[in-house]
Amino acid sequence: MDTPLKQDESCGDDAPTTSPQRRSSLRSNNNIVVSRPIFNQNNFDHYQEARVVGKANSPWKKFKRQINRKASKIRHWHPTIGSLLVATVKGLFPVFSWLPEYQIRRNLPKDLLSGMAYSLLASMPAIYGLYTSFFPSLTYSIMASSKHVSIGVFAIVSIMTGKVVQQYALPNHAVSVLTAANISIASSTSDVESDVTSHLESRIAVMICVTLAVGIWQTWIEFFSAIPYTHFPSLIISVFCLNFLLVIKYGFNENKWTQSHFPCHIHLPGELLTVIFGILASYYLDLGPTHKVDIVGFIPLGLPEPRVPDLSILPAFAMDTFAIAIVSFAIQLSFAKMYSIKHKYPMDPNQELRALGCSNIFGGFFQCLPSSTFLGRVVAQSSVGGESQVVSIFAAGLMLIVLLFLGNLLEALPKACLGCIIAVALIGMLKEIRLVWKLGKISATDASVFLISLLAVVILDVDIGLAVAVGWSLLTVVLRTQRPDVPILGRALHTDIYRRVDDYKSVAEVDGCKIIGFSAPLYFANADYFLRKVRAITHLNQHHVPDKQQNPAPKRVNNHHSSTTPSINGQPHVPHHPILTLPKLHLPHLHHHTNSRKPSDEIELFTAVKPDGTTMTDATTWTADYFDRPIKHVILDCSSISFIDINGVQAVKDLAGQCAAANMTLFLTSCKGEVIEMLALCKYSKDLTADHIFMHVHDAVMQALREHEGMS
Repeated sequence: MDTPLKQDESCGDDAPTTSPQRRSSLRSNNNIVVSRPIFNQNNFDHYQEARVVGKANSPWKKFKRQINRKASKIRHWHPTIGSLLVATVKGLFPVFSWLPEYQIRRNLPKDLLSGMAYSLLASMPAIYGLYTSFFPSLTYSIMASSKHVSIGVFAIVSIMTGKVVQQYALPNHAVSVLTAANISIASSTSDVESDVTSHLESRIAVMICVTLAVGIWQTWIEFFSAIPYTHFPSLIISVFCLNFLLVIKYGFNENKWTQSHFPCHIHLPGELLTVIFGILASYYLDLGPTHKVDIVGFIPLGLPEPRVPDLSILPAFAMDTFAIAIVSFAIQLSFAKMYSIKHKYPMDPNQELRALGCSNIFGGFFQCLPSSTFLGRVVAQSSVGGESQVVSIFAAGLMLIVLLFLGNLLEALPKACLGCIIAVALIGMLKEIRLVWKLGKISATDASVFLISLLAVVILDVDIGLAVAVGWSLLTVVLRTQRPDVPILGRALHTDIYRRVDDYKSVAEVDGCKIIGFSAPLYFANADYFLRKVRAITHLNQHHVPDKQQNPAPKRVNNHHSSTTPSINGQPHVPHHPILTLPKLHLPHLHHHTNSRKPSDEIELFTAVKPDGTTMTDATTWTADYFDRPIKHVILDCSSISFIDINGVQAVKDLAGQCAAANMTLFLTSCKGEVIEMLALCKYSKDLTADHIFMHVHDAVMQALREHEGMS
């Protein structure tokens, strides 16, 4: 039978205040008044009828409990075969979920406009690029959970794939390497750390622009030396296309003034117009044979025959394809998340992984390049008003027409036009580099991840740079958990809230207690650091002997005497018995008219009236430095400790033993269930038992003050 618990009657308006006006404000009807027992973990478990009292779950028991929960759900789940089949099909092919609800009159015109505008933006001039704009795009549109992301040829992925083909393939085996690499990419795609992927676009944009310079002015390194050898017809085409695309993009499509003067928000398809003008100019001016302008060249009509790739050569470039897979899916998932949040609809990352993988596998049988999200196409689809994957389906349909009937029309297209289209589309990605200044003002760690990732990708290439970016990001996480913040906490005025004493003037430490927070998981990497910091704060040396108390200067207090019983809102206040009683003559009388204010300055003592008529003072918020009382209780706020390992448990036990040797008691508060279970599994010590674990910091403080009262 549980013993009754002593009620905490000191919570409320017993704490000091700063002025009569402030006291009246704090005692308004908006106050929260709670009267409950002091709970340690054992008492709370019994009081609230915990399902498992006093028993810790081993990993095997946790596994069995999870299995039982799953089995219980299965027992109460009675689906029909038809409903199960429908749910499975809709899960694998989300198109069957949103297509029946597709609003034709509202969304079809927007989707048709978006699809027509950007269906020819293949990015790569080769026929394999056109295949990639059809087969993977069609497969992805059926399986994707994102409504705005469209896949196709992505420049940096194609560049990385080209390196693999050039390194491992003979001339007559290039297609086999390409298709095998595509299959490997689809099977090895996996997620990476979000802080890296969220800014990866701008880093890759720099790499793409540097690479695209080869097609326009050779390389940046040889730019000035190659000026005398510039091919002026190609230069003129590039300058004209760049200016035309920039005027369309920033002078019309993204210009608020221009758009506001049109009755309909029309977005001109600048890329499509560039392709059309380029083909017409090349055809009528004979740019290829006569002026030696590099053009697309021969494009065969029809669809390729499916062929099984030679997977025997796959192990040779497995690591290279893994890097391509990470880059491809990182960009894919980043855009899918961004547009799902922007347009407020759910997106399943696992389904996106399946959709992208299946798209690449299917495309691998048709000699397609590895596919990923293309920023220009996605931004265009969203800005033009595309509402669903019907855009991708329509664009794939138009691409099919091009492959079957119109491919030869693209043979005269200058490659400079394609390079300009890609360069202008990447301007939006390059703008994200400005984010580093914003990050620098918010978090130096995030800014360092951005800068190191950017420099690594630009200097070392994408695959190596991505590895450096992931490694540095993980290192910052480890460093932050190795050296977390260990603040000293105090009680906020008139509350049971505990905050850092150096953040608020009215927050003061509790008499005889040292309340310490720890803002990280407690594990092997920071266990020694935890012990060192707590020893320093509590003045413990390595021999378990407390150092001489180094108390700061006393905090000044204004003692306002009251001859009558205080009242709240005109009603007499109920007298209560204080936790710690001190005669009023022991308190200093300081002059309260001063221009300076210290952390506990301007505090009015609240006087309680005992039944025998004597007055006592509740000093639950007085600090140890004022009374010069040695520390008797060390209270560790574990609310920020998400998990603890064996080394962390041993560090807590060692701390409890050192505190006991120094005539102190260690209390743990606000422990999560996983932390309590780990402590119980590792067995409590004589200096740290289940009775030393409290539900909140205030419970531990009240218990500590009552123990102080019993010792006095």
